[in-house]
Amino acid sequence: MSTKIQSKDISVIVQGAINQYTKQSLLSIRKFLPEAEIILSTWEGSDVGGLDYDILLLNQDPGAEIFTKSGTKHNINRQILSTQNGLKKTTRKYSLKLRSDSVLLGNKFLKYFDKYNVRAKKCKILEKRVLVLNWSTRLPKVSPTLLFHPSDFFAFGLTSDLLNIWDIPLAKEPEFSSYFKNNTAKNPEFLVRSLCKFPSEMYIWLAFLEKNGVNVNIQDYTDCLDEDLINLSELTIVNNLCVLDYKSQFDVLCKKYVHPHYPTMPVYHFVDWVKNYEKYCGVRVKKNFEYYFSGVYAFCHGIACFIQRNKKKIIRFKFGKKEKYFMLFGVYLFKK
Repeated sequence: MSTKIQSKDISVIVQGAINQYTKQSLLSIRKFLPEAEIILSTWEGSDVGGLDYDILLLNQDPGAEIFTKSGTKHNINRQILSTQNGLKKTTRKYSLKLRSDSVLLGNKFLKYFDKYNVRAKKCKILEKRVLVLNWSTRLPKVSPTLLFHPSDFFAFGLTSDLLNIWDIPLAKEPEFSSYFKNNTAKNPEFLVRSLCKFPSEMYIWLAFLEKNGVNVNIQDYTDCLDEDLINLSELTIVNNLCVLDYKSQFDVLCKKYVHPHYPTMPVYHFVDWVKNYEKYCGVRVKKNFEYYFSGVYAFCHGIACFIQRNKKKIIRFKFGKKEKYFMLFGVYLFKK
Protein backbone atom coordinates (compact mmCIF):
# COMPACT_ATOMS: atom_id res chain seq x y z
CA MET A 1 0.00 0.00 0.00
CA SER A 2 1.07 3.55 -0.70
CA THR A 3 0.09 4.85 2.75
CA LYS A 4 0.82 3.99 6.36
CA ILE A 5 -2.72 2.66 6.76
CA GLN A 6 -2.62 -1.12 6.61
CA SER A 7 -5.56 -3.38 5.89
CA LYS A 8 -5.23 -4.98 9.33
CA ASP A 9 -6.30 -1.62 10.79
CA ILE A 10 -9.51 -1.44 8.73
CA SER A 11 -13.03 -2.73 9.26
CA VAL A 12 -15.27 -2.90 6.20
CA ILE A 13 -18.99 -2.65 6.83
CA VAL A 14 -20.82 -4.25 3.92
CA GLN A 15 -24.38 -3.09 4.41
CA GLY A 16 -27.66 -3.81 2.70
CA ALA A 17 -29.65 -6.67 1.29
CA ILE A 18 -27.89 -9.80 0.00
CA ASN A 19 -27.93 -9.67 -3.79
CA GLN A 20 -26.22 -11.08 -6.86
CA TYR A 21 -23.17 -8.85 -6.31
CA THR A 22 -22.57 -9.42 -2.60
CA LYS A 23 -20.27 -12.42 -2.99
CA GLN A 24 -18.14 -10.49 -5.49
CA SER A 25 -18.11 -7.52 -3.11
CA LEU A 26 -16.72 -9.62 -0.25
CA LEU A 27 -14.13 -11.26 -2.48
CA SER A 28 -12.92 -7.85 -3.69
CA ILE A 29 -12.34 -6.80 -0.08
CA ARG A 30 -10.26 -9.92 0.58
CA LYS A 31 -8.24 -9.12 -2.55
CA PHE A 32 -7.48 -5.43 -1.99
CA LEU A 33 -7.72 -5.24 1.82
CA PRO A 34 -6.61 -8.78 2.68
CA GLU A 35 -6.33 -8.39 6.46
CA ALA A 36 -9.39 -6.20 6.92
CA GLU A 37 -12.22 -7.19 9.23
CA ILE A 38 -15.40 -7.74 7.18
CA ILE A 39 -18.70 -7.03 8.89
CA LEU A 40 -21.73 -8.09 6.86
CA SER A 41 -24.73 -6.13 8.12
CA THR A 42 -27.92 -7.37 6.49
CA TRP A 43 -31.45 -8.54 7.36
CA GLU A 44 -32.98 -11.37 9.32
CA GLY A 45 -33.82 -14.33 7.12
CA SER A 46 -31.13 -13.53 4.52
CA ASP A 47 -29.35 -16.42 2.79
CA VAL A 48 -25.67 -15.87 3.60
CA GLY A 49 -24.47 -19.31 2.54
CA GLY A 50 -21.13 -19.32 0.74
CA LEU A 51 -20.28 -15.74 1.72
CA ASP A 52 -16.89 -14.82 3.21
CA TYR A 53 -17.13 -12.51 6.23
CA ASP A 54 -15.83 -12.21 9.79
CA ILE A 55 -18.86 -10.85 11.64
CA LEU A 56 -22.48 -11.30 10.62
CA LEU A 57 -25.28 -8.99 11.74
CA LEU A 58 -28.85 -10.03 10.96
CA ASN A 59 -30.80 -6.87 11.73
CA GLN A 60 -34.55 -6.55 12.08
CA ASP A 61 -35.72 -4.87 8.88
CA PRO A 62 -37.26 -1.44 9.60
CA GLY A 63 -38.98 -1.58 6.22
CA ALA A 64 -39.30 0.95 3.43
CA GLU A 65 -41.84 3.68 2.74
CA ILE A 66 -43.31 4.92 -0.54
CA PHE A 67 -41.86 8.33 -1.40
CA THR A 68 -43.09 8.99 -4.96
CA LYS A 69 -46.51 9.23 -6.56
CA SER A 70 -45.59 6.24 -8.70
CA GLY A 71 -45.04 4.07 -5.62
CA THR A 72 -41.22 3.88 -5.39
CA LYS A 73 -40.02 2.88 -1.92
CA HIS A 74 -37.45 4.71 0.19
CA ASN A 75 -34.70 2.71 1.99
CA ILE A 76 -33.34 5.49 4.21
CA ASN A 77 -33.94 3.73 7.54
CA ARG A 78 -32.59 0.45 6.21
CA GLN A 79 -29.35 2.18 5.26
CA ILE A 80 -29.01 4.04 8.55
CA LEU A 81 -29.74 0.98 10.70
CA SER A 82 -27.48 -1.49 8.86
CA THR A 83 -24.58 1.00 8.69
CA GLN A 84 -24.97 2.18 12.28
CA ASN A 85 -25.14 -1.34 13.73
CA GLY A 86 -22.17 -2.46 11.62
CA LEU A 87 -20.01 0.43 12.81
CA LYS A 88 -20.85 -0.36 16.43
CA LYS A 89 -19.34 -3.84 15.98
CA THR A 90 -16.01 -2.72 14.54
CA THR A 91 -12.74 -3.48 16.31
CA ARG A 92 -10.40 -1.48 14.06
CA LYS A 93 -9.24 2.15 13.99
CA TYR A 94 -10.48 2.83 10.46
CA SER A 95 -13.69 1.85 8.71
CA LEU A 96 -14.94 1.64 5.16
CA LYS A 97 -18.67 1.77 4.52
CA LEU A 98 -19.48 -0.26 1.41
CA ARG A 99 -22.81 -1.11 -0.19
CA SER A 100 -23.58 -4.80 -0.64
CA ASP A 101 -24.01 -4.26 -4.39
CA SER A 102 -20.55 -2.72 -4.88
CA VAL A 103 -17.00 -3.98 -5.36
CA LEU A 104 -13.54 -2.59 -4.69
CA LEU A 105 -11.31 -2.02 -7.72
CA GLY A 106 -8.22 -1.24 -5.64
CA ASN A 107 -7.04 0.51 -2.48
CA LYS A 108 -5.48 3.72 -3.79
CA PHE A 109 -8.22 5.76 -2.09
CA LEU A 110 -6.24 5.23 1.14
CA LYS A 111 -3.51 7.62 -0.01
CA TYR A 112 -5.95 10.53 0.15
CA PHE A 113 -6.78 10.07 3.81
CA ASP A 114 -5.56 13.11 5.77
CA LYS A 115 -3.66 14.34 2.71
CA TYR A 116 -5.52 17.64 2.82
CA ASN A 117 -5.42 18.40 6.53
CA VAL A 118 -5.89 22.18 6.84
CA ARG A 119 -9.22 22.95 8.52
CA ALA A 120 -11.33 26.03 9.07
CA LYS A 121 -12.25 26.68 12.71
CA LYS A 122 -15.97 27.00 12.04
CA CYS A 123 -17.95 23.75 11.61
CA LYS A 124 -14.92 21.57 12.31
CA ILE A 125 -16.71 18.53 13.70
CA LEU A 126 -14.90 15.34 12.74
CA GLU A 127 -11.39 14.56 14.00
CA LYS A 128 -10.22 13.86 10.44
CA ARG A 129 -11.88 14.35 7.08
CA VAL A 130 -13.88 11.35 5.88
CA LEU A 131 -13.38 10.32 2.25
CA VAL A 132 -16.61 10.22 0.24
CA LEU A 133 -17.53 9.67 -3.38
CA ASN A 134 -18.36 12.51 -5.76
CA TRP A 135 -21.11 10.39 -7.29
CA SER A 136 -24.29 11.68 -5.58
CA THR A 137 -22.46 14.53 -3.78
CA ARG A 138 -24.48 17.36 -5.24
CA LEU A 139 -23.02 20.68 -6.37
CA PRO A 140 -24.94 23.78 -5.20
CA LYS A 141 -26.07 26.32 -7.80
CA VAL A 142 -26.21 23.65 -10.53
CA SER A 143 -29.69 22.51 -11.50
CA PRO A 144 -31.34 20.57 -9.98
CA THR A 145 -30.07 22.33 -6.87
CA LEU A 146 -29.63 20.44 -3.58
CA LEU A 147 -27.74 21.52 -0.45
CA PHE A 148 -26.16 19.48 2.37
CA HIS A 149 -26.06 16.48 0.05
CA PRO A 150 -22.78 14.48 0.34
CA SER A 151 -22.83 10.99 -1.10
CA ASP A 152 -23.98 8.16 1.16
CA PHE A 153 -22.69 5.43 -1.18
CA PHE A 154 -19.22 4.89 0.25
CA ALA A 155 -17.13 6.42 3.01
CA PHE A 156 -13.70 5.84 4.57
CA GLY A 157 -12.21 7.36 7.70
CA LEU A 158 -11.70 6.98 11.40
CA THR A 159 -14.27 4.58 12.82
CA SER A 160 -15.18 7.14 15.48
CA ASP A 161 -15.87 9.75 12.80
CA LEU A 162 -18.02 7.46 10.67
CA LEU A 163 -19.98 6.48 13.75
CA ASN A 164 -20.47 10.16 14.55
CA ILE A 165 -22.03 10.64 11.11
CA TRP A 166 -24.22 7.54 11.15
CA ASP A 167 -25.28 7.32 14.80
CA ILE A 168 -28.44 9.34 14.20
CA PRO A 169 -32.17 8.77 14.75
CA LEU A 170 -34.15 6.94 12.11
CA ALA A 171 -36.41 9.11 9.98
CA LYS A 172 -39.94 9.33 11.38
CA GLU A 173 -42.20 7.44 9.04
CA PRO A 174 -44.49 7.70 7.18
CA GLU A 175 -44.45 11.48 7.79
CA PHE A 176 -40.93 11.88 6.39
CA SER A 177 -41.49 10.08 3.09
CA SER A 178 -44.98 11.59 2.61
CA TYR A 179 -44.01 15.12 3.62
CA PHE A 180 -45.30 16.90 0.51
CA LYS A 181 -48.69 15.25 0.73
CA ASN A 182 -49.48 17.61 3.59
CA ASN A 183 -46.93 20.43 3.29
CA THR A 184 -46.12 23.14 0.76
CA ALA A 185 -42.62 23.31 -0.68
CA LYS A 186 -40.48 26.35 0.12
CA ASN A 187 -39.68 26.77 -3.60
CA PRO A 188 -42.23 24.72 -5.60
CA GLU A 189 -40.28 25.22 -8.85
CA PHE A 190 -37.64 22.82 -7.50
CA LEU A 191 -40.16 20.18 -6.46
CA VAL A 192 -39.65 16.91 -8.33
CA ARG A 193 -41.45 13.58 -8.12
CA SER A 194 -40.18 12.90 -4.59
CA LEU A 195 -42.64 13.37 -1.71
CA CYS A 196 -39.83 13.20 0.90
CA LYS A 197 -38.92 16.19 3.01
CA PHE A 198 -35.25 15.52 2.18
CA PRO A 199 -33.36 12.97 0.08
CA SER A 200 -31.65 10.36 2.27
CA GLU A 201 -28.24 12.04 1.82
CA MET A 202 -29.61 15.35 3.11
CA TYR A 203 -31.40 13.78 6.05
CA ILE A 204 -28.25 11.95 7.18
CA TRP A 205 -26.00 15.01 6.90
CA LEU A 206 -28.49 17.40 8.50
CA ALA A 207 -29.15 14.98 11.39
CA PHE A 208 -25.38 14.67 11.91
CA LEU A 209 -24.96 18.46 11.93
CA GLU A 210 -27.86 18.99 14.32
CA LYS A 211 -26.46 16.37 16.71
CA ASN A 212 -23.18 18.26 16.74
CA GLY A 213 -24.70 21.66 17.46
CA VAL A 214 -24.81 23.14 13.94
CA ASN A 215 -28.18 24.80 13.53
CA VAL A 216 -29.37 24.63 9.91
CA ASN A 217 -32.59 26.54 9.38
CA ILE A 218 -33.84 24.72 6.30
CA GLN A 219 -37.47 23.88 5.56
CA ASP A 220 -37.19 21.11 2.95
CA TYR A 221 -35.01 20.08 0.02
CA THR A 222 -36.40 22.87 -2.20
CA ASP A 223 -35.08 25.45 0.28
CA CYS A 224 -31.91 25.94 -1.73
CA LEU A 225 -31.64 29.58 -2.78
CA ASP A 226 -30.49 31.29 0.41
CA GLU A 227 -26.85 32.35 0.03
CA ASP A 228 -26.09 31.74 3.72
CA LEU A 229 -27.40 28.17 3.45
CA ILE A 230 -25.34 27.59 0.31
CA ASN A 231 -22.17 28.79 2.06
CA LEU A 232 -22.92 26.70 5.16
CA SER A 233 -23.53 23.63 3.01
CA GLU A 234 -20.20 24.07 1.24
CA LEU A 235 -18.33 24.76 4.48
CA THR A 236 -19.68 21.74 6.39
CA ILE A 237 -18.83 19.45 3.49
CA VAL A 238 -15.35 20.78 2.68
CA ASN A 239 -14.32 21.02 6.34
CA ASN A 240 -15.35 17.48 7.29
CA LEU A 241 -15.18 15.49 4.05
CA CYS A 242 -12.84 15.02 1.11
CA VAL A 243 -14.71 14.38 -2.13
CA LEU A 244 -12.98 11.95 -4.50
CA ASP A 245 -13.86 11.19 -8.12
CA TYR A 246 -15.59 7.92 -8.90
CA LYS A 247 -13.20 5.09 -9.88
CA SER A 248 -10.27 7.36 -10.80
CA GLN A 249 -9.61 8.22 -7.12
CA PHE A 250 -12.15 6.30 -5.04
CA ASP A 251 -11.56 2.98 -6.74
CA VAL A 252 -14.92 1.35 -6.19
CA LEU A 253 -17.67 0.23 -8.56
CA CYS A 254 -21.40 0.24 -7.84
CA LYS A 255 -22.67 -2.72 -9.84
CA LYS A 256 -26.34 -1.83 -9.44
CA TYR A 257 -26.14 1.56 -11.18
CA VAL A 258 -23.88 0.77 -14.11
CA HIS A 259 -26.10 2.30 -16.79
CA PRO A 260 -25.95 5.47 -18.93
CA HIS A 261 -28.56 7.67 -17.24
CA TYR A 262 -27.62 7.70 -13.57
CA PRO A 263 -24.23 9.48 -13.96
CA THR A 264 -25.85 12.42 -15.79
CA MET A 265 -26.85 14.21 -12.57
CA PRO A 266 -24.72 17.26 -11.69
CA VAL A 267 -22.29 16.36 -8.91
CA TYR A 268 -19.18 17.60 -7.13
CA HIS A 269 -15.87 16.60 -8.59
CA PHE A 270 -12.50 16.61 -6.90
CA VAL A 271 -11.63 19.83 -8.74
CA ASP A 272 -14.70 21.52 -7.21
CA TRP A 273 -13.78 20.26 -3.74
CA VAL A 274 -10.23 21.65 -4.10
CA LYS A 275 -11.61 25.07 -5.02
CA ASN A 276 -13.80 25.09 -1.93
CA TYR A 277 -10.89 23.80 0.17
CA GLU A 278 -8.85 26.80 -0.93
CA LYS A 279 -11.79 29.18 -0.45
CA TYR A 280 -12.91 28.13 3.03
CA CYS A 281 -9.67 26.83 4.55
CA GLY A 282 -7.36 29.58 3.31
CA VAL A 283 -4.77 27.33 1.67
CA ARG A 284 -3.27 27.04 -1.79
CA VAL A 285 -3.09 23.57 -3.30
CA LYS A 286 -0.34 22.70 -5.74
CA LYS A 287 -2.12 21.71 -8.93
CA ASN A 288 -1.08 18.32 -10.25
CA PHE A 289 -2.20 15.77 -12.82
CA GLU A 290 -5.10 14.46 -10.74
CA TYR A 291 -6.45 18.00 -10.34
CA TYR A 292 -6.38 18.72 -14.07
CA PHE A 293 -7.68 15.25 -14.90
CA SER A 294 -10.61 15.91 -12.58
CA GLY A 295 -11.20 19.20 -14.40
CA VAL A 296 -11.43 17.42 -17.75
CA TYR A 297 -13.64 14.75 -16.18
CA ALA A 298 -15.92 17.46 -14.74
CA PHE A 299 -16.08 19.28 -18.08
CA CYS A 300 -17.10 16.13 -19.97
CA HIS A 301 -19.58 15.20 -17.26
CA GLY A 302 -21.06 18.70 -17.44
CA ILE A 303 -21.64 18.29 -21.16
CA ALA A 304 -23.25 14.89 -20.60
CA CYS A 305 -25.59 16.44 -18.00
CA PHE A 306 -26.51 19.28 -20.34
CA ILE A 307 -27.26 16.91 -23.19
CA GLN A 308 -29.34 14.65 -20.96
CA ARG A 309 -31.42 17.60 -19.77
CA ASN A 310 -31.77 19.03 -23.29
CA LYS A 311 -31.86 15.89 -25.42
CA LYS A 312 -34.90 17.12 -27.34
CA LYS A 313 -32.89 20.07 -28.66
CA ILE A 314 -31.24 18.23 -31.51
CA ILE A 315 -30.14 19.87 -34.73
CA ARG A 316 -30.22 17.49 -37.67
CA PHE A 317 -27.89 17.93 -40.64
CA LYS A 318 -27.62 15.87 -43.82
CA PHE A 319 -24.29 15.07 -45.38
CA GLY A 320 -24.94 13.29 -48.66
CA LYS A 321 -26.55 9.95 -47.96
CA LYS A 322 -25.63 9.88 -44.30
CA GLU A 323 -27.28 11.70 -41.45
CA LYS A 324 -25.33 13.00 -38.47
CA TYR A 325 -26.77 14.46 -35.31
CA PHE A 326 -25.25 17.32 -33.41
CA MET A 327 -26.50 18.17 -29.94
CA LEU A 328 -26.39 21.69 -28.57
CA PHE A 329 -24.38 21.92 -25.40
CA GLY A 330 -23.18 24.66 -23.08
CA VAL A 331 -19.78 25.15 -21.57
CA TYR A 332 -19.59 23.68 -18.09
CA LEU A 333 -18.52 26.46 -15.72
CA PHE A 334 -16.63 25.46 -12.63
CA LYS A 335 -18.20 27.11 -9.60
CA LYS A 336 -15.81 29.12 -7.48
